[in-house]
Amino acid sequence: MDYGEGKDKGSLKLIDGTLGPATAQLKMRLDLRSMDINALPEKIKYVVYYRGEIKERTYSLKGFEDTETPFGTFNTLKVEREFLPEEEREQIYWFAPDLDFSIVRILNTDGRKSDLLLKSLEFGD
Repeated sequence: MDYGEGKDKGSLKLIDGTLGPATAQLKMRLDLRSMDINALPEKIKYVVYYRGEIKERTYSLKGFEDTETPFGTFNTLKVEREFLPEEEREQIYWFAPDLDFSIVRILNTDGRKSDLLLKSLEFGD
């Protein structure tokens, strides 16, 4: 892969299965859908390309809890992305098994806090 940003140029060899940040969320949803809900792993790892670097991202599966959204209250699987302590970040996803493991909430803290809650959802025919 070749990339250019302003005057900086370089190349990077991608590892098979490398994901982008958004596709990592989708892959996690698809993986959770295919797993035995009663025998989930403690952690899931993905190789992600972001801002010129390839990194391994680790997500901890924290268990089930009820999550309230404008669309309703759902029993959800809480999944936290792991960061180094000095990064002072937090990223948490709540997946609803009853909604085909759709994400119903995302909490992101990175200097400022954003909390996205599911307001509506439509499935195609």
